[in-house]
Amino acid sequence: MSTLMNMYRVLRGSPVAILGGAILITGSVMVVVKKVYEPHKARNRRAEAEYIADYLFRKEQEALGSPLRDDKETLKD
Repeated sequence: MSTLMNMYRVLRGSPVAILGGAILITGSVMVVVKKVYEPHKARNRRAEAEYIADYLFRKEQEALGSPLRDDKETLKD
């Protein structure tokens, strides 16, 4: 453990080590955003768009006077 502490003390003041650490942290954050956050955000956006489209479709069908069929009835046909 003392070897790691000695390396830390030596690299602590080094501008190259600080820059390398900053690049490593920035890269890690970018990977997490691309692999975790963006797919989650896209799924939520797609679900919300589907909900709004379904709502608008049902309102349009009601305005035209067309009978709405339930999804369960549609699956039986």
